[in-house]
Amino acid sequence: MAFTLDLSNHIVGLCSRCLSILAQPMLDPLATEFVLVDNKVMGQWLGLQLAQKEGIAANIRYIQPHELFWLLARALVSAEIPHETPLSKQEMLWKLYGVFSDSEFLAQQVMQPVKHYFQGEGNVVLKRYQLAVAVSDLFDQYLVYRPEMMLEWESKSQIYSEDGNAQWQHALWTKLSNSSVSNFDKKLHHRAAIERKLLESLHESNSDTISKKTQLQRLSVFGISSMPPQLQEMLFLLGGHIPVDLFVLNPCRHYWFDIQSEKVLSRK
Repeated sequence: MAFTLDLSNHIVGLCSRCLSILAQPMLDPLATEFVLVDNKVMGQWLGLQLAQKEGIAANIRYIQPHELFWLLARALVSAEIPHETPLSKQEMLWKLYGVFSDSEFLAQQVMQPVKHYFQGEGNVVLKRYQLAVAVSDLFDQYLVYRPEMMLEWESKSQIYSEDGNAQWQHALWTKLSNSSVSNFDKKLHHRAAIERKLLESLHESNSDTISKKTQLQRLSVFGISSMPPQLQEMLFLLGGHIPVDLFVLNPCRHYWFDIQSEKVLSRK
């Protein structure tokens, strides 16, 4: 199989090359075509371009990165993964709101910054909700962009960090990860744990198993401007089993990947 990268600084030219791939028949003429896009609007636009070129665009599923992740996870890790995402942002929000009402938990030394925040001026109920919204959003981003840190937090009773906020965040995450009421496998009760198992499955499974379980015959990735490292790894491993074609918009027609930011240079 193959993993290919196609770069262009012109969206129309990039689209044309993507459409040439989509126009090629797959082994199974009735199989669904999968295209990974940043948002639904991009998928609709790409579908219109294909329809104008070929006269029809049918049986194509435009999916976003999180949809691909859960599709692969339920196919390769466990079909029992609930469709209500384990420890989703919404679930974490209300669990955190409940935790912030627990005076015994807030009495811990590590939670004093949070306790002092609630003791300040203002409606304490509103402050609990607002902090729960902010922390649930932060944890959701951690699970996507820093899964190794979340898994490390889960395995340690204490962490040592110069960042004072890390201490109470670790305590909150430990409380959340231990409070799952689902009957689902406790080792796969949030995205970071499921993602680790998925990458292992993609690495260890053979191509026939991947194709049969996921119903993916090929995957085109179009116009996604940024990806977390774990998504890049997932696509690279998937490319070892099925054709994966990345069509990426490049802001410059010249080679510029050796250019480093001032932040990177300062570390050298």
